[in-house]
Amino acid sequence: NYNLFAVYDLQLNTKMSLRSQSGFTEENININNVLTTATQLIGTQTNTNQAGAVQVDQARALQKDRGFFVQEEFNYNDIVIATVGLRGDKSSRNSDVNKLYYYPKASAAVNVHQMGFWKFDKISQLKLRAAYGQSGNFAPFGAIYTPLVPSIFQGTTGSVIGLTRGNELLSPEKQSELEIGLDVGILRNRISMEFSYYTKKVENLLLQVQVPASSGFSTNWLNVGTIPTKGIKIGLNAVPVQTKNLKWTSQINFWKNTAKVTQLDVPAFNTGAFGATLGTYRIQEGRSPTQI
Repeated sequence: NYNLFAVYDLQLNTKMSLRSQSGFTEENININNVLTTATQLIGTQTNTNQAGAVQVDQARALQKDRGFFVQEEFNYNDIVIATVGLRGDKSSRNSDVNKLYYYPKASAAVNVHQMGFWKFDKISQLKLRAAYGQSGNFAPFGAIYTPLVPSIFQGTTGSVIGLTRGNELLSPEKQSELEIGLDVGILRNRISMEFSYYTKKVENLLLQVQVPASSGFSTNWLNVGTIPTKGIKIGLNAVPVQTKNLKWTSQINFWKNTAKVTQLDVPAFNTGAFGATLGTYRIQEGRSPTQI
């Protein structure tokens, strides 16, 4: 993989500055994995050519990913810090290898305790922050193609169409997330509290789903759903003792997350296992994706 980045800092005056960043990334993957399995060995033989049966499997993966990003950061005396950016990605795993998918982001933070009007000495930090961003997840390698599997018919080697149907129209999963938060510090941050609320949505969910056998296939890759998630995080930190030789830190965190499948373009299905006798996960529109 190759990465090239450029950073330019501009000091507008004693209090305001800009930082401009841009970059290019390139990743090339060439994997050739050969697995030879030998069974029916005699005695202490360990050579594969001494086996009564030998099976050879080979898997190759050729993949090229390209991307770029641009970002601008504004800083006003460490009181207000704001950032905007954009990333573009393309991959040979997509149906159109030259199509760029764009993911914007933006964030802002305000350190209220550093403003001139702040007079509360016991509150050493009060920060308001918000951030929004998007990211993507390409389809698995080979999902856009229908594979050929080897076959022997009347002593002649050939190929037959596999049971998993590829989908040349697959698009990447897209995740969008908005987070707002508040950070408070007391007594020179000996006690601090962090509160965050976020809402996240995953669209164009990539799944390998079962299809009717009458189609000639058993499974198919599809963009099938949307799952929004929302949650909160609360963190409390304290330093009860701090001396030259001893520092005692305590931390308590609380998270709560809720999610619901709001769109599912295929019938509800079961996946995975929570235990041999405890049930499986069921993906169903209108229900939580972690229901059992």
